[in-house]
Amino acid sequence: MFSNLHTHTDYSLHDGYAKIPDLVSRAKELGYPALAITDHGTVTGLIDFYEECKKQGIKPILGCEFYYTNEITVKEAPTYHLLILAKDNDGYKNMMKMDTYAHEHFYRKPRIGIEALKQYHEGLICTTACIAGPLSASEPESLYNNLLEIFGDDLYVEIQPHDFQEQIEYNEKWKDYFPSSKTIVTLDSHYIDKEDIQAHKLWLGLGDDSQYYASDDYYLRSEDEVLDWFKKYGIDAKSYIDNVQEIVDKCNVEIEFGGQHYPVFCDDPATYVKQKCNEGFKALGISKYPNKDKYIKQVRHEFKILSDLGYLNYFCIIDDMIRHCREVGIPTGLGRGSVVGSLTAYLMGITKLDPIKYNLVFERFANPERVTPADIDTDVSTPRRGDVIEYVKEKYGEVYQVRTISYVQDKSAVQRAAQAINGKHYLDLISEYKKTDSYKKKAEENERLADHDAFIACRNKELIKPVEYTKMSKNINIVEDMPEKTSLQKRWKALAMKFRGHIISYGCHASAVLVSPEDVCNWTAIEKQGDNMVVCHDFHQLEAQGLLKLDILGLETLDIIEQTKHRAGIDIDVAKIPVDDKTTAAMLRKGDTTGCFQIESNVMTNIIIRMNVKNVEDMSAVVALGRPGPLDSGMAETFLRRRNHQEPTVYDIPELEPILRDTEGVILYQEQIMQIAQKICGYSLGEADNLRRIIGRKVVDEMKPAVDDMISRGVKNGYTEAQMKRLTDNIITFASYGFNRGHSAAYGMTAWVTAYLKAHYPAAFMASLLDSNCKDKPKLASYILEAMHMGIKILPPQLSHYNCYSDYDEEGAYIILGLNCIAGVGNTQIPKDSPEDFKTFLEANINMNKTVLSNLVKAGVFKGNRDEMLQYIVWAKDKRKSK
Repeated sequence: MFSNLHTHTDYSLHDGYAKIPDLVSRAKELGYPALAITDHGTVTGLIDFYEECKKQGIKPILGCEFYYTNEITVKEAPTYHLLILAKDNDGYKNMMKMDTYAHEHFYRKPRIGIEALKQYHEGLICTTACIAGPLSASEPESLYNNLLEIFGDDLYVEIQPHDFQEQIEYNEKWKDYFPSSKTIVTLDSHYIDKEDIQAHKLWLGLGDDSQYYASDDYYLRSEDEVLDWFKKYGIDAKSYIDNVQEIVDKCNVEIEFGGQHYPVFCDDPATYVKQKCNEGFKALGISKYPNKDKYIKQVRHEFKILSDLGYLNYFCIIDDMIRHCREVGIPTGLGRGSVVGSLTAYLMGITKLDPIKYNLVFERFANPERVTPADIDTDVSTPRRGDVIEYVKEKYGEVYQVRTISYVQDKSAVQRAAQAINGKHYLDLISEYKKTDSYKKKAEENERLADHDAFIACRNKELIKPVEYTKMSKNINIVEDMPEKTSLQKRWKALAMKFRGHIISYGCHASAVLVSPEDVCNWTAIEKQGDNMVVCHDFHQLEAQGLLKLDILGLETLDIIEQTKHRAGIDIDVAKIPVDDKTTAAMLRKGDTTGCFQIESNVMTNIIIRMNVKNVEDMSAVVALGRPGPLDSGMAETFLRRRNHQEPTVYDIPELEPILRDTEGVILYQEQIMQIAQKICGYSLGEADNLRRIIGRKVVDEMKPAVDDMISRGVKNGYTEAQMKRLTDNIITFASYGFNRGHSAAYGMTAWVTAYLKAHYPAAFMASLLDSNCKDKPKLASYILEAMHMGIKILPPQLSHYNCYSDYDEEGAYIILGLNCIAGVGNTQIPKDSPEDFKTFLEANINMNKTVLSNLVKAGVFKGNRDEMLQYIVWAKDKRKSK
């Protein structure tokens, strides 16, 4: 039976058009027992493809169409296509290594040479690809013989049924060169079926009449269609299809998921974690707490779960990284994400907030029923993030950044389709549509959803792939409401619907790094992404294979806090500052939030004022409330009205009051959904976390059974069906916007710390803030105005204060701006001990860039008339040129 072994998907950027789920479905419809994908110069799509084939019951053949050159050291040497397929798991690993080699030898394209084929051929099948393959080379016999020597019985010659003269001639002449070769038939598929021909051309920006592809038949076809095509030219291709089946039988890759392939911190992580927890118990003074038994019970509970899940070694690695940061003076955050709910992490010093004090839920982070790996995200100093990654690399093995994949969403599908069919006048189409009320409403709703999905991706690691959004009840589709009054508009809408969900580009994850003690090519390949080399699969796929992904994020606020402490000469643990400091609260209630972490916007400031913020608990709620979801849904307004006694807080079920009391009866935090499910319905916290996840995602085919089960279990516990229906409706309304309480507590505390420093050490804080934003001119100007509003005088940079960073007097009366606040002036731009007199300075630095000299004058570094000095610079430069 026929199976296509030469297939491109939209992972072949700017070339392939087929989406993998649709591609596999079509192959199954055509009766293929197997299907291969062979994207150009990348293996990024292989895991997606493998999983989809397994899901639909078709055999996956994993391959890649490489760019081969006879002269790998010559950049301009011609390249030819060469198809490689993996026979077994060793072959799959070798294909990862070959792809990595290709990207290490990247020049315009990732390239391999004969040495790569010799080195990595074990477990691989080689075919001669399309007419752009090596048999089109000037000396095809020599190259074929080299390939035959390397691959032996695993070398095949491809012929293809595509309707253009060059291909037809190619199909005939190969026999003359290689009469004894094994031949296979493949389709150089770039889209799924004939209805996609025009969409494919327009997707690539080629236009309706483009002849870039020599024929219009680059789609999947049945075995009969393939045989009939060859029969037209007198070729009986049945034996060639038998050879295809021979390859299918040879290929049996099984990608392994699960397990843990983490670096090992020590031989006995359990003992190490216990020791660190005991040390933390004493150092934090918990042994003297009246409720210390609660802490002991909780840490034992966590330890068992972490041990059963195999997370103890993971905790040791994170602890080691944080410890190293402390030892070398790299600032780290108070905590980030759901791990803040772990008492174990707090006792070990991974996080700095007491989860019991803040009523956090450990099971939001880790539980036996959780379907995705738990993550510990770490905030570190922005300029020293590279130092942290380097430490991890030196101690634990290979470290690489992780690829991201971007998909076409509704708005970009609309624009791209308009541009494809209307050329230079595409803006006219879009402008007409954007004027409609329907578009405006949908666009606004999609903005809210974008914020929500970004929140999910960054905070919870539950990113929903855009290709799934036809199943999402929460998705608001701009495309569906496009106008269809004219034939052009109808065509535009149809094309936008086709474009939606396709892969548009690759990127580099801002924080995720893969850490492996072994060769990463056992699981993935390293590919060139801009100036970086990244692992080519996204972090979901890497984690599913049991690899360690660390999220190490640069947070400039940590540097501002550290610089403020240094400038003010204070040595305080910011996690221990007064959480109800009256001076800080009074400053915030006046709306004085400029420069404070995450709360300086008008929206956040308004919430703080209306809420009458008094402490860190209030600040945690502010961080959770001040997002588009809670604001646009009315949740924030309800919360604030109840807080100010403008409307009553009524509990339909009295047992909800202890859970929702702190949030005015509003479900603000994800953990509250879990606590409600546990209290009202008898769920374990692990079950409750899965319920929260399902309802928050709003995947239709998952949500209804979950809600029905919750209602049923609540009724069994004595509540009425009407009560449970109202409760689940309320949960569904707010679940999408619920915030992680642990993250909110940590970032609320961070916001409070910055406000505390601003209130108590204003000049030191503002000087640090100015330095941190010295290259962001709008922010720099805003913070200069804020400092002046606070009564702090701002003085221009001074050469006598040779310091690239801002300085201030001990009384806090003024701040001298650092030289780094001047555009074009770097940390080493100005020589030390430079003369303050303008002409003397200019004579000594006449070779300095004219723009830098002018900016020094404009910034007020020199005394005198600025216009005259600027003219003098021009005169002096011209004079020097004339010599």
